[in-house]
Amino acid sequence: MTITILVYDNESKDNTLLYQDYLKKLLPHMTVITWNDITDCKNIDYIVTGFISAENINKFPNLKAIISLWAGINYLISQDGWNKNIPLYRMIDDKGLTAGMREYVIAHVLYYHNQIGRSINAQNHKKWQSYRPVLARHKTVGIMGAGVLGRDVGYHLAQLGFFMKCWTRTQRDDNFADNFYGDDQLLQFLQGCDYLVNLLPATKETNGILNKERLYMLAKNAVIINSGRGNVIVDEDLITALDDGHLQAASLDVFHEEPLPRHHPFWSHPCIIVTPHIASITNPDTASHYIADVITQLQSGKSPKEGLVDFSKGY
Repeated sequence: MTITILVYDNESKDNTLLYQDYLKKLLPHMTVITWNDITDCKNIDYIVTGFISAENINKFPNLKAIISLWAGINYLISQDGWNKNIPLYRMIDDKGLTAGMREYVIAHVLYYHNQIGRSINAQNHKKWQSYRPVLARHKTVGIMGAGVLGRDVGYHLAQLGFFMKCWTRTQRDDNFADNFYGDDQLLQFLQGCDYLVNLLPATKETNGILNKERLYMLAKNAVIINSGRGNVIVDEDLITALDDGHLQAASLDVFHEEPLPRHHPFWSHPCIIVTPHIASITNPDTASHYIADVITQLQSGKSPKEGLVDFSKGY
């Protein structure tokens, strides 16, 4: 019996063909097709995609699983009519997604920590302004959302000497950080953070979780780095905290609306760095190994747990 995998990267035709090529090599006994190759939806066993409508999913009656090309799956399961009976796997890719997030966050933390912007401004004005750098061990970094990406980022920042705090929805004990969990411990977690890194998923519970009250729990002159999901921050409250000087700066990679509208005040705010959702991008060559592993395990009768979406939690 032929096993058929449908690959569909809705953002890139070139990437679709790359995934098809990689998966053919990794799974030589299976058939890997693209959307244009479909002859009978009943023959499709697996769908690998970044986004597909709930309506289209219902056209494939014999699906064994869907594997997302993205770490975030809220765009999929937030649709009306999404079939939650089909196992859904979010992308986990240590060599691609995880490494990309690690490098993005560390780059931005160190940019602010080493006051690079201050030196650039002094150079622009041809001023020799000496200052005493602060060592990492005197600063606290808080990670909101210590999942696969968050734990990796936190571990590597700890290796640089920063004092680490992590906050998760449910209890977790990471030995590189002070651990906090649940709503009852959120304010305690936020207190004293010099850098706050958001890596929470987009759920009803995380929507607007960083509002004015919570932003002002952070240390004076704290920095926000949001490379998780845009729904977490109340935009107006962030601007207020920056304008009145409680917060020093923010690096934002994700937003309520993407692309970020041209009229949005984030674009021109002097204390904000805007990046176009590039903190953690899926790479076909590395991601294909995770896809192949999940399908191989499912075909052998196993039920891999890594990356399996819990619909009750929304991630």
